[in-house]
Amino acid sequence: MEKNIIVRLFKIISVIIILAGVVFVALVWLNSSKALNENLGLQNMILNPFFAVGYIALGICLLLAFLFPIISIISNPKSLLKALIGLAIIVGLGLLIYTLSSNEFSSLQLQEFKIAETTSRQIGAALFGTYAIGAVAILVIFYAEISSFFKT
Repeated sequence: MEKNIIVRLFKIISVIIILAGVVFVALVWLNSSKALNENLGLQNMILNPFFAVGYIALGICLLLAFLFPIISIISNPKSLLKALIGLAIIVGLGLLIYTLSSNEFSSLQLQEFKIAETTSRQIGAALFGTYAIGAVAILVIFYAEISSFFKT
């Protein structure tokens, strides 16, 4: 019963935010871009509420992104152990990737790009991490498809 009320409440909030966004997008479309560029009052009247709705939606999403895992952990404490193990694996992989990354630029190139050697190393680690996550995602997709093929 209580879960249905929460679901209905979030559906109502979602519909209100979507409708507000649609109204403000329609207002922007109805007023040409030339009129918006020339009239500061019109910009404030239309765009500021539009951005406010976006910020409110972002805030609600951030709140729920932090709230739901906490509720899940409270209702199922065993899931905390799995989450901590997953977090430890991610942190370990991040540290491993960072130690394997290196600066590929000369000091002249670093000065040209206006970055430090550590920043270059962090960028390299981020790229390598992105490649690793992408490769793992592709492997998981292949595994899921192949295992579902043999199950049927």
